[in-house]
Amino acid sequence: MNEVVEKHIKKLYNLTPKDCKGFSEAQLLKAEKRLLITLPEEFRAYYLQLGATKSVNQSYNSLATPQQLYFAGDYLCFCEENQGVVIWAIRKEDLTNPNPAVWGNYGSETDLNWIQETQNLSDFWLYLAIYNGVMGGLPYNANAMGSWGMENFEVPTEAVAHIEKQYTELTSLSWKGQRTFTNADFQIVITLAIHQDTNRATAIFIGSTQQELFDTLLDAMENFGLEWDYTSYDDDDDDDFQVVSEAELNELKAKGLWTLS
Repeated sequence: MNEVVEKHIKKLYNLTPKDCKGFSEAQLLKAEKRLLITLPEEFRAYYLQLGATKSVNQSYNSLATPQQLYFAGDYLCFCEENQGVVIWAIRKEDLTNPNPAVWGNYGSETDLNWIQETQNLSDFWLYLAIYNGVMGGLPYNANAMGSWGMENFEVPTEAVAHIEKQYTELTSLSWKGQRTFTNADFQIVITLAIHQDTNRATAIFIGSTQQELFDTLLDAMENFGLEWDYTSYDDDDDDDFQVVSEAELNELKAKGLWTLS
């Protein structure tokens, strides 16, 4: 597994060796035999080391277990968006690549529309960890998208400027519709949805395991006039993961934050 990505994910989720759950070699071998393939090196390494760590892989979008891997035509499908809107996969012809590109099907089962999501699996693992983290996998998380009917909601420009100055942008995971940032120690992550026409930030999602870092960012954004729609402090229950509501999910999809492409 890519050592840098592994380090970032463990740092972001504050994972101890005991927290890191992987699938067994026997499970992967059984899947390979069933599918008549050999899984890519990076794929096997991630599944063995972190693949069964629920907070990273199952708190919003869902990584398939070895038993759930399947082919859709010439694509090996291994990850599903929260409501099944997108399926992520590796092309069969790329399975010999140790760290192949990842593709997302943004069509349907009958009308496939495969778009390259990330250049390699390593980037996808980090994307999955960050996305799941800000959507509830990290214990401290918050978002602001504006209330219903606020079509012109924007994150204050001063708030965006603060993020650009104080945090590092992850260029491999950023594109024209989404920007992703972290701090020097990779202990907090920030995702901004960017409007395709105005190039302004129309939503913000943040997540961390470090309460002090989280509180500092919450306060900084509020000082620039941002009103949070949700923070994990709003919850009264003790659920392991806090995920956005269905209404918030639909708003998120309308703003295009659930895709990298």
